[in-house]
Amino acid sequence: MSLFDFIRLLYRNALMVILVPLVLAITVFHFTRNQDKEYAASAMIYTGIASGFNIESGADQKLDYKAVNNAFDNLLLVIESRITLEEVSLRLIASHLILEKPTYGIIEAKAFTDIHTYFSDDLKSKVVGKDEEETYQRLKALYELGNPELQQLVNKGKSHWSLKRLSEISAKRNKSSDMVELAYKSTDPGICQQTLVILLDVFTRRYKDLKQSETGDVVAYFEAELQKGKNNLNDAEDRLTQFRVKSRVINYVEQTKAIAFKKQNALEEFAMKKMNLKSTEAALRQIEEKLKIRENILGKNVEVLEKKNRLTAITGQLALLQAKNGEDSVFQDLITEQNQLKNELERDLEILFSYSNTKEGLPSRQLLNDWLNNVVQLEKDKVIVSLYQTRLNDLDKEYDRFAPMGSTIARLEREIDVYEREYLEILHGLNMAKLRQQHIEMSSNVEILDEPKFPQEALASKRGLLIIASFMFGLFSVVASLLGGVLLDSSLKNPVKANKITGLEVAGVLPKIDARFEKKYDGMVPRLSSILANKIKLEKHAQNLKEPILIVGLSTQQQEGKTTALLPLFQAVKASGETACLITPKSDKPIDDSDYFEYIVTPNLSSFKTLSDFTDQEVKGYDYIFLELPAWVEGHVPVQIVSDSNLILWTVRADRSWSVAYKSMLSDLEKLSANKPQLILNGIKHYYLDQVIAELPVKRSLLVNWIRKVVRFELGNSGIKSKTL
Repeated sequence: MSLFDFIRLLYRNALMVILVPLVLAITVFHFTRNQDKEYAASAMIYTGIASGFNIESGADQKLDYKAVNNAFDNLLLVIESRITLEEVSLRLIASHLILEKPTYGIIEAKAFTDIHTYFSDDLKSKVVGKDEEETYQRLKALYELGNPELQQLVNKGKSHWSLKRLSEISAKRNKSSDMVELAYKSTDPGICQQTLVILLDVFTRRYKDLKQSETGDVVAYFEAELQKGKNNLNDAEDRLTQFRVKSRVINYVEQTKAIAFKKQNALEEFAMKKMNLKSTEAALRQIEEKLKIRENILGKNVEVLEKKNRLTAITGQLALLQAKNGEDSVFQDLITEQNQLKNELERDLEILFSYSNTKEGLPSRQLLNDWLNNVVQLEKDKVIVSLYQTRLNDLDKEYDRFAPMGSTIARLEREIDVYEREYLEILHGLNMAKLRQQHIEMSSNVEILDEPKFPQEALASKRGLLIIASFMFGLFSVVASLLGGVLLDSSLKNPVKANKITGLEVAGVLPKIDARFEKKYDGMVPRLSSILANKIKLEKHAQNLKEPILIVGLSTQQQEGKTTALLPLFQAVKASGETACLITPKSDKPIDDSDYFEYIVTPNLSSFKTLSDFTDQEVKGYDYIFLELPAWVEGHVPVQIVSDSNLILWTVRADRSWSVAYKSMLSDLEKLSANKPQLILNGIKHYYLDQVIAELPVKRSLLVNWIRKVVRFELGNSGIKSKTL
C-alpha cells in the first residue's frame, strides 16, 4: 500500500477516524474530572551486599555478580512478600484506629472516615487497645481467625489498607549500587509517609530474622553433634582406661619390651646355671670315684648320713630364702646350723678316712673337703636351676596374658582415633557455621539512609496525559482496524490486486454504479468501454487476427455482470465504425438493436460447435462477434466454441475472492484455448478507476490537488516554471 492509498483510506473513513478518538478523549475527560490528588514518598536503604566488607571476604576476593543479584532478589522479595504486606496493613490499621480524630501527618479526614466504615462499634471495642502494639496484636488474632470485616478490608478492594494497594509499593535496586529505593504513592500524604515508615520497620526486622534463621538450625545441629561426638570420645577413652586398670597395663609397649628383655636374660642365666649344675655333678662323680667311697660303707654310719641329708636340706632352704626374702633371723639360724653340721661332718669323715689317702697320693682330707663342697654346691645349683625354671614359667604366663592385649588395645585406640577425628571435624563445621552466622548477622543489618519524608505537594496530574493517550489509542485502534481490514481483504478489489492474485491481465473495469456516481461521473461507463474496445483492436492488429473476431464472454457464477460488461463494449465497437453483433442468452429485457441476437439455453448447449447453432442469422459478415455464454458452474459451456474463440473475456465481480472454483475454471480454460483469458473487473470502487484512466474527471480545489501531488511525490509537476540557463 502506497502513501497515497493510505491517506485515501483515512479520507474515506474520516468520520470514524475523528469520531472514535474524540469520543474516547471526552469519556476520559469526564471520568477524571473529580480525580483525587496523588502524593509520593520515598526512602533509601543501604544493604552492603555488593561492596560491604564482612568476616568472610578477603582483600583478593572477587565479586560474584550472580550471588549479589540473587541476594538483592531475595531482599526485594521479602519486601514484596504477602506476609510482610499483611503485617504492614495491620499495623497501619492499628495506628489509625487508636486515633480519636484525623491527625495531620498521619491521616486525613476522608481516609479517617473510610476506615471507620469498615469497623462496627462492637468490633472496635474488641480490637482497640491501650496502645498501638496491643491493638495490632488483637487485629492480628482476629485476622488469623478469619474475621469477615477485617478480611474484606485487607484482601478486597483498593483502600489504603488493602494488600492490592500496598503491592503498588515500588522496591528496586538503584542501578548497580548497594542501595535499594522504596517509593509509594497515595491520595493521603500522611498514609503515604506512614506506610513506608511501617514497611521499613517490618522489613528490617523480618529480613534480619530470616537471615539469622538460615544458620541457626545449622549451628544447633553441629552443637548437638559435637556433644554426641564428645560423649563417644569420652566413652572410648573410659573403656581403654578400664581395660588397662583391669589388665594391670600402664604402657603396653614398654611393658612387653621389659618382659621380653627379662625373659631373654632369664634364658641366658638359666643356661649358665644348668652348665654350672652339670659341671658340679661331673666334679662330684670324679671325686667320689677317686675316693672310692662306697655307698654301703657310708650308709652304715647312720649319723654321717643323717648329717649329710640334714646339711643338704639346710643348703636348699638357704638358697631358697636368699632368692626370695634375703637374710633374716631364720636365715641366720640356718647358716649357724649349716656351719655346725659342716664342722661335725668334717670331724666324722676325718676319723673315718684318716687312715688312708687317695690313689693319686693326694691327702684324703683335701679330697673330702672338695667332695663336701661339691655336694653343697650341687644342691645349691639344683635349687637355683629350679628357681630359674619357675621364673621362666612365670614369664611364659605373662607372655600368654599380654599376647591378646595388643589387638584389644589397638582396637580401642583406633576407636578413640576415629571418634577424635570425628569430633575435630564436627568442631571445624561448628566453627564455620558460627562464622557464617556472624557474617549473616552483620550483613542483615541494613541501614536506612533516607527516611521517608512527609510529602508537602501533590504530584502533577496525569489527566492531560490520559486524555491525549486515550485519543491516540482511539486513533491507533481505528487506523489499525482499517489497515487490518485492507490487509485481510482477500477480494480482487482493484485491477492491480486482481492481476497480482490471478496472474491474468485485466482488460477492463466497470465501476459500481449508483445515483451519486452517475451524477458525479456522467459518461464514465462509455469511456471505460471505449478503452476496452481500443485494447481489443490493438490485440487484433498485434496478433494479425482475421475477421470476424470471436469474443466470448464468460463468468464463473451467475449475476457477475457479463451482459453489463459486453453491452457497452459492443456499443463502443460499433460507435468506432466497426461492425459488431452481440449474442446473449434470452432475457426478459431484450435490447432494441438489429445486431443483437438471443438464444435459448438448452441442455445440449455444450455440444454447439458453430455460431449457427446459436442463431439463424448470418453473423460471419461482422468484424466482431460478441458471444455471451452461461455461467461456468451451470455446465452448459460449448467447449468447441470456447476453443475456437479469438479472445475470452472473463467477467468477475471485484468483491469476489479468488477461490478454488475460479482457479479450477482458469485451469480448464487454459486447456481449452491457446489464448489466455482476460479479466473484466466489475463493480470496483470509483476511487480505483485512476488505475485505469490515471486521473478521474472531477473538480478539486487547489489545496486538494497540491496534497495529492505531495503524497504521490509528483513535486516536479507543481506548475512552477523554472528558468533555464
